[in-house]
Amino acid sequence: MKTINKLDIRNMIRAVLLESLDTGLVVEGSRSNLEITVLSREFVNRIKSFLQRRPGNPDLEVNIAITPENSTIFKRLPNLVLIHFRIDTGMWAPYSMEAYHDEENKEIFIGISLSRQFRMKTMNFLVGDIKNALAHEIQHSFQEEDYEDPSFKVNKDTDNEYNVYATLRDVKNYHSDHVELEAYIKGLHRTAKFYKKPLVIVIDDHLKTMYDHHSQDPEFTGSKSDLRRYFFVELKQQLISYARKMAPMAIFSGPAQQSDRKSRYVK
Repeated sequence: MKTINKLDIRNMIRAVLLESLDTGLVVEGSRSNLEITVLSREFVNRIKSFLQRRPGNPDLEVNIAITPENSTIFKRLPNLVLIHFRIDTGMWAPYSMEAYHDEENKEIFIGISLSRQFRMKTMNFLVGDIKNALAHEIQHSFQEEDYEDPSFKVNKDTDNEYNVYATLRDVKNYHSDHVELEAYIKGLHRTAKFYKKPLVIVIDDHLKTMYDHHSQDPEFTGSKSDLRRYFFVELKQQLISYARKMAPMAIFSGPAQQSDRKSRYVK
């Protein structure tokens, strides 16, 4: 009788799981992985150059435009025409990040602000967040619909655009929309692979960061206990449900240690 080893069993389970998935979702090992790797390496090189130049130029700001004319990655990213990457100096230690996908103009923006206290030993955390942001926003470019966030506002005096999450309903409407849940899992899966950690631990880390972000937001007027219950019970269950469809083998695989870091909030 042939002996079946653990690897054979794992592959058999994986095949059954993938056959049963909703084919409309992005699953493990699929599109855009190579592009994310290429882009994150380019961004890291630019960040290193920025850090070398900043001491003699304290107001330095770097803007990089990646387009079909200067990069071949767009052959597999047909719904994008521009990836804009900005580096500047910020006040939040060691760094802060913002990221968004502009569906109308087919653009992705990644902005990173490095504090004066940023050191190269922090680079590993920053790379994980860059991969998360890229995967998250690229996933939005593949989605057939973009979420119209009811909390989106425009300051009439300055024309600055911003989001207001004043109530728990505002928070839920945004984070629990299916296009965001898909993008969260796509990004967090990349983070889990980068750190070689179970996806469920990376999800927990990200939920803590999102909860801190909203609970400290002066615009939020709702109950913080209800906000906590939403993030750590309701939203966590929703994310794990999507993870079972999109990255089933990653949920509990990897070292079983807890993370000692906080990832930055990604829109």
